[in-house]
Amino acid sequence: MKKTTFKMTALLLTLVMVLSLGFAGTALATDAPAEEEVKPLYQLVGKYEEEGQGADRVNAAFKLELFEDGTAVCDRYRYMAKDATEAASNPSYDDAFMTGTWEAAQKDGIDCLKIELACDNNGTKANEAKMYAYEVVGQYSTEMDFPIVVGMDYKRTVSLASAEELLEDDDAFIAAYQLEDAVKSEGAADASADASQPAALAEELDTSAPCPFAGEYDVLNVNGDGEEFYFEEFIIEEDWSVHGAVEASGLTGFEGTVDGFGVISAEFKRLGGTMSGTVDLEGNVAGISEVRGRTSTFNGVIY
Repeated sequence: MKKTTFKMTALLLTLVMVLSLGFAGTALATDAPAEEEVKPLYQLVGKYEEEGQGADRVNAAFKLELFEDGTAVCDRYRYMAKDATEAASNPSYDDAFMTGTWEAAQKDGIDCLKIELACDNNGTKANEAKMYAYEVVGQYSTEMDFPIVVGMDYKRTVSLASAEELLEDDDAFIAAYQLEDAVKSEGAADASADASQPAALAEELDTSAPCPFAGEYDVLNVNGDGEEFYFEEFIIEEDWSVHGAVEASGLTGFEGTVDGFGVISAEFKRLGGTMSGTVDLEGNVAGISEVRGRTSTFNGVIY
């Protein structure tokens, strides 16, 4: 009787232990804390702003973060696109626009933060920049050179400074620098992109008069792979003709016309491709081209 009771008790204890371990394992699996986002040691922010033609291609806000492991990441938000949707899906938000390293250092005997950054241009470093951030009354500040287009020499300089409180995340950064009339609903990316392009004129101009669009334009072309280059020439003549560097490469040599509504039609003579777009009286030009089955977009401003 005692042996039977002992065996029954042992069996019950074993069952309890198995069930307890099972529940414990489940609790460990489901209650494991999520990995926390790594916060930067320093965060410097700033906004570059200029006026005039092409400002929407240049103006931007920047967030430079310096992490404990010595890495540095700078994001860019092109706020003039008026897209305030979430950073993860916002085409105006360039995550890790520049990356690099940083370290505590001394320059001319003064303590500072030495920062080195560069853009990624198809797997190679481009637009390398070196700067030093100095502390004044608890706030670090510096000036950073940034490219207008990755891989090109056109650049500007933005002033960056640290704040007392870190911005919580990329979306908070957008919220801090978005324009008042920025679109926040889904689909804002497409709407803002369309709004930034010149449209055909509402009233037709007199094509017997000298063309008011005449001039040389600074035009950037982007193909379907995201590769960028500037046209060697993009010229609209007073006789309403349009042409590129015809004697140069096939991708930059084109000939065509612009009509009274500002609609451009042209051909890449050497490659057999076509180009279409619009130009407005503010000197903005944009459009699309197709060469050998590959589509590209272009936009620019008059010099």
